[in-house]
Amino acid sequence: MNTEYYIIESGERRGPYMFDALRGLGITKDTLVWRQGLADWTKASELQELAPLFVPDMPGVRNSYGQQPYGHSGYAKPESVPHFDPYKQRTNWLPWAIAGTVVGFLFSCIGVIFGIIAIVQANKANEAFAIGNEIGGEQANNTAKTMTIIALAFGGVGLITTVIGTVTGLFSTLAAI
Repeated sequence: MNTEYYIIESGERRGPYMFDALRGLGITKDTLVWRQGLADWTKASELQELAPLFVPDMPGVRNSYGQQPYGHSGYAKPESVPHFDPYKQRTNWLPWAIAGTVVGFLFSCIGVIFGIIAIVQANKANEAFAIGNEIGGEQANNTAKTMTIIALAFGGVGLITTVIGTVTGLFSTLAAI
């Protein structure tokens, strides 16, 4: 099987996992699972392809799977669980944060501070997305974006000030000649 599965564990999305990796995770019939092609999170017991995970190691014995409607099992409806789209395009702010730090270093001491904060937040966002923490990733990504923009703005103002000062100095020197 080449299907990738995502699970909800301790309220956070984890994955992707291949089928064989799910065996080692010790998921239960009630573990919420999502894979491409499913509209919402679904109990593992409701996916026929996961049935072998719950079959006892006794020859000829098979489990039967009755489907319970949501709300009767004590588990939340899938729409109350944040849907993680692994294919969603996100801006990786790390390269921009590095550029903002460099520009800030060259032209504005204050820009460096915001650039460093942006690098830390962008790295935090990338790590959160990698483990499936959509909410934490989005929060860190938004902070990284804001800090990067501020760092680039301070760097831009510093660059403009430097250019104006250089041009003014050149004209003053030429006028003195």
